[in-house]
Amino acid sequence: MNEQIIIIDKPILLSGYTMKTSNEMEFDSSQAKIPQFLGQYFARLSANIQHKVSSGTTYCAYFDYQDKADGLYSYFVGEAVSTENAGLYNLVIPSGKYKKITTSTGVIPAIVIEAWQKIWCDDAKLSERNFIVDFEIYDARCSDMANAIVDVVIGIK
Repeated sequence: MNEQIIIIDKPILLSGYTMKTSNEMEFDSSQAKIPQFLGQYFARLSANIQHKVSSGTTYCAYFDYQDKADGLYSYFVGEAVSTENAGLYNLVIPSGKYKKITTSTGVIPAIVIEAWQKIWCDDAKLSERNFIVDFEIYDARCSDMANAIVDVVIGIK
């Protein structure tokens, strides 16, 4: 895994779909919502997004944290767009300071889960997070889900 501090100078506008969940629910396979939500998105919902900036790059974002990493949060899946999409959830990734963690090559979702586990278990990473918005970027490097690379980006103070 590789880490670097990045600055997002210009806010990124995303359009897509959102739901509420928590880490507690997602750790229990009988309650996990994200896998089914992603399946629905890729099967039929992604086609509804208009004004895409870079077709084929999917953002999954975590925001509206109610109790940092321990409570409910909003989960988003969609794409970067040039103009808001009516009828969809429009989310802005604000400009600011972020830490980008690039996973090693591996199988999705295992590499993403591993990256998040390292974030949650590292007190220094947890203390520097701002809990405004965190996101994952799935781009051309994810075309082979058995040999993928994902960027996990966390907002920091």
